[in-house]
Amino acid sequence: MNNEEKFAYAAYLGRIGWYYRTWSDPKKAIEYDTKAKQVFDEVKGYDSIKCNVVFGSAISNIQLGNLEEAEKNIQMMEDMFNQNLVDQTDIATIYYAKAKLFNI
Repeated sequence: MNNEEKFAYAAYLGRIGWYYRTWSDPKKAIEYDTKAKQVFDEVKGYDSIKCNVVFGSAISNIQLGNLEEAEKNIQMMEDMFNQNLVDQTDIATIYYAKAKLFNI
């Protein structure tokens, strides 16, 4: 697969993760998010979409009570923002994830 095909496949897997998260199956969502992250590791660019997948993983981990893993996901997002890999206007996703984490 070329870079764009890998991106499309990873984004597709991430969307399936969002579907399961929406229908209250965070365990299944994490499975798809993990697959999406593995494919995204081979994709150049598209960092905002990568960050969205990590955000989804953070929310699912919070729902499952995997707080250490959620903190790792949030840290990964912060690193992406600090390296200016993603649009700074999306910083609210980090604040939202942290709020969910600290509300537990």
